[in-house]
Amino acid sequence: MLPYTILFLSMLGVADAVLFRLLELPLRGNPALLVLAGALFVLSCQFIGALLALLLRQVAVAVSIATLLTAPAFGFMGIGFPRLGMNDFAYGYGELLPGTWYLMSRIDQTIRGTPFDLSWKPILTLIGFVALLVVVTALRVRQMRGSNGGGTP
Repeated sequence: MLPYTILFLSMLGVADAVLFRLLELPLRGNPALLVLAGALFVLSCQFIGALLALLLRQVAVAVSIATLLTAPAFGFMGIGFPRLGMNDFAYGYGELLPGTWYLMSRIDQTIRGTPFDLSWKPILTLIGFVALLVVVTALRVRQMRGSNGGGTP
């Protein structure tokens, strides 16, 4: 996963460099929080994929389930329609995936210029996603090793 993490963060860095340096869009918040949120978002998405791959084993099934879980979230994140106008189901579903929290953090740091001390809710939620997914993924790997007869060959 490390090469993909580096690749995704590099792409995010290049995109932000274009936005904030080349196109001179204002960055009203804390750049460090923006980088932290991006790293946590990438890691949480990667661990969702890893967990689905470990649970479902067949790549096609894992990709299909991941698509079923995440495709509606793009609508529920508030990109095309304001979250304030959504019903409770849409609001709740959007909060179950890390994209909503990353988008919230990104908007806080780029557009709103939210102060450092008020920006922690989405960051802490992303930390929670990563921690939970790492633990569940590690437990699944441990369970798989135990069912295969123990140690490594």
